[in-house]
Amino acid sequence: GMEGIIQVSAQSGLVGACVKSGTIVNSPDAYQDDRFCPTVDQSTGYHTHSVLAIPVIDKQGGTVLGAIQMINKRRATNEHTTPNTNNNAEEETVAVPFDEADEKLVTMLASHVATFIKTVQGGSS
Repeated sequence: GMEGIIQVSAQSGLVGACVKSGTIVNSPDAYQDDRFCPTVDQSTGYHTHSVLAIPVIDKQGGTVLGAIQMINKRRATNEHTTPNTNNNAEEETVAVPFDEADEKLVTMLASHVATFIKTVQGGSS
């Protein structure tokens, strides 16, 4: 895997659209979305398919603190097989769109992240 931190402007791409609007961005095909910025894909050789970006919002002030971005939800190509327990072989997977259950789960995570950020900054939640 790739190591290191990838930093992008809070104003660019799908995650930037999420931060600017304070709303969920769920793009099933990033390259068909005008807001997508392929710069990271071009520099890393990675190919983004589906993107889910959830704003991290301070519940007291309503301020957007950041966002959590999920990329390329994976599903086994053959869902009828048992989970792969062999660590040396990779299971065949395909990228699929994120669904409403994913949105709810990551929104819940974002709420906890907001509380943690405010706690670390010395604010109460």
